[in-house]
Amino acid sequence: MTENPIDYNQIRHRVEQRYDNLKGLIIHLAVYFFVIAAAWIMFGTSYILGIPIVLTLALLWGAGLVAHAVEALFDFVTARTRENAIRREIEMELYHREGRIPSFMEKPKRHGERLRLSDDGEIVTVDDDEYMADRQY
Repeated sequence: MTENPIDYNQIRHRVEQRYDNLKGLIIHLAVYFFVIAAAWIMFGTSYILGIPIVLTLALLWGAGLVAHAVEALFDFVTARTRENAIRREIEMELYHREGRIPSFMEKPKRHGERLRLSDDGEIVTVDDDEYMADRQY
């Protein structure tokens, strides 16, 4: 069976979308502070029905800004977890349909160099031949 080739454009699009959401939040935040500052300059302490205009604007728009921040940050933080869950489900489906063992169910392999403690207490690298010779005793 041939595996699906990696679609680099799709991966790039997903990553850029996450960062575009954060960029949108930062722009929203900058515009919010600019408009609130301009409103303070223009209206000062003007009131409508006994409520300061700028305070009303800041609270109402601020609530929308907080909702935008929660959404953007939640999406940014949970995107990798969500993608891993989707990948695991796809692998499980392939396991049930085709008998492929999912990567998360495989026994982890020991990769890398073998280390041991030398006579003087230092950690040293052990050659494979030396390791096999030590195991025979």
